[in-house]
Amino acid sequence: MANQEQLAILQQQGVEAWNDWRQNNPTTVPDLSDIEWVDASLRGANLWSVNFRGSRLLGANLQSAILLRSDLRDVDLQGANLQEADLLGADLQGANLNEADLRGTQMLAASALQSCLTQTDFRNADLRGGNFRGANLRGADFRGANLRGAIFEGATITQLRILPSQSLSLLIALGVRQD
Repeated sequence: MANQEQLAILQQQGVEAWNDWRQNNPTTVPDLSDIEWVDASLRGANLWSVNFRGSRLLGANLQSAILLRSDLRDVDLQGANLQEADLLGADLQGANLNEADLRGTQMLAASALQSCLTQTDFRNADLRGGNFRGANLRGADFRGANLRGAIFEGATITQLRILPSQSLSLLIALGVRQD
């Protein structure tokens, strides 16, 4: 359950006050789990290591947000804007990011096991070492994305949009062997 004092800082005082609070409380691990906040405006927020587990953040604006090592398991971020966000090491297992905008996002070593990522825009995202096992990526756009070392085993990958130069990287990520 979310810490109501922490949630109030973010919802009532805004991102600037939240970022100041985070800077003054660097060892606190914020708990914003199980919240419902449609169209949240969190652009540029320092959400490093925040527990959002089970939250509903439909249509949230998380552009340029810092979500390093955040717990985003089972979070509903359908239609969210995560352009240029930093999701290094974030846990997105079971999350819903259908139709989300992740252009230019840093997702190095992020885990998106069993996530719903249909029609998600990953253009120019850095997905190196990301784990997308069992994810639904139907219609996702990977044009210009760095897929090196990403794992897509068991993922639904129909109707993907990729550049011809990315084909080999995707085949390797899928575990397809060339003989």
